[in-house]
Amino acid sequence: MSIAQRNIFSWLHISDLHFGHGDDTYKWDQKSVLTALHSDVEMALENWPELPKPDAVFITGDIGFSGDSLELDEYKQAENFIDGIANTLGLPRSMIFMTPGNHDVQRTINKEIIDEIRAPGTKIDSYIKSGENRKKLYERFSNYQKFSDTLHKRNFEYWEEKISIPDFGNIAIMGVNTALTSGDDNDKGNLVLTGEQLHFLSSTHAKVRLVLTHHPLNELWIKNEQSAQHRLMQDQTVHLYGHVHNPDVKSVSSAGLPNNHVRVIAAAAHQDPRDATSGKDSHGYNFGSLVVDQQGDLIVRTWPRRWLAKVNNFRVDHFGVLDRFHFDDRLLGKKFTPSGLNLDTPDKVHLDGVHWWGDHIAWNKLLFNKKKLDIFGISVRALFEQPNHDHIKDFLDNGGKVSVVLADPRDKHTMAQYEIDFASKAGDRTAKVIATLSLMLGIQKRLKSPENLTIAVTSHYFKYSAYRIDEDVLFVPYRLIPGKATEHTPGLLFEKSGSVVQRFFKGDLDGLLESATILNEEALTEILKAG
Repeated sequence: MSIAQRNIFSWLHISDLHFGHGDDTYKWDQKSVLTALHSDVEMALENWPELPKPDAVFITGDIGFSGDSLELDEYKQAENFIDGIANTLGLPRSMIFMTPGNHDVQRTINKEIIDEIRAPGTKIDSYIKSGENRKKLYERFSNYQKFSDTLHKRNFEYWEEKISIPDFGNIAIMGVNTALTSGDDNDKGNLVLTGEQLHFLSSTHAKVRLVLTHHPLNELWIKNEQSAQHRLMQDQTVHLYGHVHNPDVKSVSSAGLPNNHVRVIAAAAHQDPRDATSGKDSHGYNFGSLVVDQQGDLIVRTWPRRWLAKVNNFRVDHFGVLDRFHFDDRLLGKKFTPSGLNLDTPDKVHLDGVHWWGDHIAWNKLLFNKKKLDIFGISVRALFEQPNHDHIKDFLDNGGKVSVVLADPRDKHTMAQYEIDFASKAGDRTAKVIATLSLMLGIQKRLKSPENLTIAVTSHYFKYSAYRIDEDVLFVPYRLIPGKATEHTPGLLFEKSGSVVQRFFKGDLDGLLESATILNEEALTEILKAG
């Protein structure tokens, strides 16, 4: 049954404007290109009936070129340009959302602090505990912050605003400053996010999150990008960024059910004219929208625009869309319903008259005649205690293979979030994970073939436990009904050939298994001693 297509929330995405860069010839070229960009926005809104009017403007960094240090009117030029776009769209300044880039840093101020942060052994969170160090680091964004405040006051380090959409839910628009420790042309691999920023990424939840950064979080620019990426992918998230000047839209399978993660990479709105050919490095920008399509699926739709030098104007980016289309669609969530459930309707599991609940699963029956068990969850301690302890050990001793991925007890920010979500005492969840690790280490030492048990941890934020038995998947959500006790949550079994496993679990669980950190006996022992 089809439903009427619905635009949920729409935006205009611009990045890498580079006001203040170059000589006079460069500046005249920039003026021509950005004037054409403004006209192109007007043209698209007037001539494309399928294009929804943007609800917001997203600008993902490098608005200036030197943080207003070389050209003292960089941000005045930016303000005039942005106001012109906002007026065309009929938007107030409060609906302009920005995050700074490496060219919004005043690099000549407090340069020594970057050398100190990048020195071997320096940990960013310990370093900025000193009020003086934090102040010096923040001063490097003082011009950007003043400019940002003229449009709408938001913290330059990170910020979020939630918008409630009727019959849909909350959308969180979030910004994270990935250029906080930017210093020079050797930034790649030397940038780092603070623990506070990582905690922000894992603690802000909504139906859909639109996350703005300047840098990618998957191309080795950020030292702790893997930790950031795990947090970024915990909800249905659209990650919008720039910096690399190579526009693209990518779907990424996330380690969670049943969401996808979509990356929207903007071209540079203006860059060096010598590079701005009709190839991948030309000027560009894009429109975007969250759309519930006629099948009820939630998609990210983008209309990419690219500079075509021979006509001196913007055109459809044919590198980014199918032939004869203006736009590109990427799946974000299957089978959206106003209730928020994204699953096909599963059958509750009944086996020999047994009704299964999260903590009352008949493991001896599930594992009978099976070969492999993959386990994903915060601590899953009950599985390694009696009577299940003996079932797991017998399974392993009879040639079965078990891989376990648990929450990493060393990740203090994520563990603290579990305490909040489960209303637990401080340290309770960490203690449960460590108890499970201890039980597993004991089993591993007594096995005929210890290599049959693989133990791993992850910083990914778990919202459910999943148990893959051969290729079937047992799914146990932590909270089906808010406030309801975990042990009264039903376990649901999905067959390997079913659409839920094929669409969601297979890629998600494979990705989580591959990205987790495997612990050998020495690493396990160290964690247990520290705990």
